[in-house]
Amino acid sequence: MNLLPPRAFHRLSVLFQAVFARAFVAATPYVFDIPNRYEMIAARPRWMLLFPPAWFLGLYETLLGARDGYFSRLRDMAIVGIGTLPFEALGFGWVLAFAHIALVAVLMLWLVEVRLREWHKIPFTALMCQAGAIFGRSWEPICFSSES
Repeated sequence: MNLLPPRAFHRLSVLFQAVFARAFVAATPYVFDIPNRYEMIAARPRWMLLFPPAWFLGLYETLLGARDGYFSRLRDMAIVGIGTLPFEALGFGWVLAFAHIALVAVLMLWLVEVRLREWHKIPFTALMCQAGAIFGRSWEPICFSSES
């Protein structure tokens, strides 16, 4: 979502926040009611393997001493989920953070290539103004003095 323009980002983020808030509120009673659904849990449905709160129920039951293979399988999924979450978050954050830097680097390389071909025709102050526009730095004193 960081790749969107600010206006579209704001609209989309508000929409996502509303959807996630409603889903959280709608799922809360079901999550707290899992231990009371012992008949359904005793049937060991396969869909519970895809439901993360059930993974932690398996972890809880294993910590209480249950030696059932179903709960061991749920426990293993909880441990894998806990173990991989930091790496996934770091990887996703890295991609979002450095996508912008990569774009700036590509633009700067293009600028250098173009300017190296015609370096003798362009004054240094114009190069500084263009670099400042790409990197977001303020070169206003140099840029304004060269235009006057």
